Amino acid sequence: MEGREKRKRIRVPFRTEIIIDYDNHKMRYGGDSVNLSLSGMLVETQNEIPLGTACRIRLRLTGTREPIELTMNGRVVRQDHQGFGVRFDENGFG
Repeated sequence: MEGREKRKRIRVPFRTEIIIDYDNHKMRYGGDSVNLSLSGMLVETQNEIPLGTACRIRLRLTGTREPIELTMNGRVVRQDHQGFGVRFDENGFG
């Protein structure tokens, strides 16, 4: 069936502070729409990170007394005018 979603993992809209480290750069994103799944995420931004770049992503979860920070390792696998996609490494949590 054409046009049917082929992803195996469900993606959900997610908004939070995102910190991305790569090649000794730090990029901070706050409030941008992000689609998140167990295998990766899409960051909507005008900034670019080259395809294939390894990176470390930190998500800051709030709403509890102490914010929780999750850290995942990944690689940039998609880049377009809306932003970039990161696929988490198999052993993604760092």
